[in-house]
Amino acid sequence: MSTRTEDPDETLWVMNREQIRLAKSPRRHDIVDRLAASGPLSIRELAEMLGAQPPALYHHMRQLVEGKIVVEAGHRTVRRKREQLYDTVSRRIRLGAALEDPANDDLMTEIVAGLTRQMERDFRHGLSSADRDVAGATRNLGFLRVVCTPSPQTLEKVNTKLEQIADLLWRDQAGDNNPPVVFHWLMAPLTPPPADPGKS
Repeated sequence: MSTRTEDPDETLWVMNREQIRLAKSPRRHDIVDRLAASGPLSIRELAEMLGAQPPALYHHMRQLVEGKIVVEAGHRTVRRKREQLYDTVSRRIRLGAALEDPANDDLMTEIVAGLTRQMERDFRHGLSSADRDVAGATRNLGFLRVVCTPSPQTLEKVNTKLEQIADLLWRDQAGDNNPPVVFHWLMAPLTPPPADPGKS
């Protein structure tokens, strides 16, 4: 049996292309995120959380275990049936460093395409959730798109705050005490406006 590290500052930076490929599947990505937030969990529990049938998750789990992203984390007996438990190798698993290598651009594009589809599913689920809160200090459902021309100083502040938000969310894991939420973000440079021919 293996267990993940509970060091809140330890991050698994996924750089191996075979491991990166595992994230191309939105289903596998969601399994990893759910385990990181709430693990260890059984296939039965994951299926209930994801709205899937347990048999549909076994091959994904096998690939994640073989890819050393997920570990087998003991057993539990439920109604006289022994269940295998699974967990992530670390609470924080990140792909951001792999984006620095242009050789990974094709994989990153496929991963983000899957995540945007997952984002729509997450939003639809949030709309129908009894826990939805769309206003005030405890808001847990919303979206935002801003097109802007930030200075390097502003970008530095934005990136610092994004890291602070991620750190805050990773550290505040209250288990079953609070309803789970998902947080997405994407930032990308756009094509600049054409030059004004009247300006030299």
